[in-house]
Amino acid sequence: MAISTISSPAAITVPGSVLQTVYVANRTSFTTSTTGSWVSTGVIASITPKFSTSKILVIASPNAMVDKVTGPDNLGWLIMDRNGTKLGASYTELRTYDRGNSGIQYVSKPSMCFVDEPATTSALTYTIYGEIDTSVTTLSVNIQETRSPVVDGSQYSTSTIILMEIAG
Repeated sequence: MAISTISSPAAITVPGSVLQTVYVANRTSFTTSTTGSWVSTGVIASITPKFSTSKILVIASPNAMVDKVTGPDNLGWLIMDRNGTKLGASYTELRTYDRGNSGIQYVSKPSMCFVDEPATTSALTYTIYGEIDTSVTTLSVNIQETRSPVVDGSQYSTSTIILMEIAG
């Protein structure tokens, strides 16, 4: 009796179908007052595409605060970095407004949503970076909650990243 092995046909992917999804919720508090350079906020997600023709849908919602001590309007920026490359499609701005030199806090949960085309099957690490314009400003991510009771049993707000590999 002969035994034969039957192989199943290669998986067929339909362009536009979701091949895998990664979800990261980060509650680690981060603050910087470094000016003039991008700094990692510690909000990170990784994915390894199955195909080099795949696209990665990136949906991020960082919980960020720009805190101005004194002076004129100040700016903070967020951008997504993929393996050392800043992705312009993700760039977002946070701004405080001067209302009489009393110091202003601006808290936001900006949306970063874009399609990346990395053309690789190597591991990809997406990291949210932040930058501020003056030393009298701080940029914080995942600030400590001041409401009572604390949401979800955590004292820090949550930033999220969702990565979806889409068949090309």
